[in-house]
Amino acid sequence: MAKHNIINLDKVQSVYNGNLESMVHTEDMDNASFVHVGGLHTGERELKDVKLPTAESIKTDSIVVIASDEVIKDNRTGYSLSEFYNKANQPMKAYHLITGDILTITKTAIEGEPVVGKYLVPTAGSEKLTVADDLAGGTRFVAEILDTTEKLGHENSDAVVLQVKSN
Repeated sequence: MAKHNIINLDKVQSVYNGNLESMVHTEDMDNASFVHVGGLHTGERELKDVKLPTAESIKTDSIVVIASDEVIKDNRTGYSLSEFYNKANQPMKAYHLITGDILTITKTAIEGEPVVGKYLVPTAGSEKLTVADDLAGGTRFVAEILDTTEKLGHENSDAVVLQVKSN
């Protein structure tokens, strides 16, 4: 089982067309965290603050996914992708998502039991996505679960393939 979330950007438009954000948070944050873009970080021109979703913001604000390049500077003992996380108060990379984007994320980034055909929506107060039976929740961001049998990382951590339906 993964120690930290792992993400694979299978088919993401912003990889090819820009739409990246440099963000910072006051706490450590895993890749495959789903958050809002906050305001400019104090004293910066491009670095934005992470804004966790709220019950109100998930209805109106778009979601970005944290997906920094996994770099571990001390590689004397070998490592797995599940050991990588974004350190507090350090810049991290976030991708704007559009309808049709496909991602694979470890199940550690999800609340609830993922099932093919169900949906994933933002969670108020958290960077995780929550499994939803239908789209009645009224959230702006919705992803459909396409597959629950994928594996990621050296430990073959359980993963879910999702496709963005709206953002």
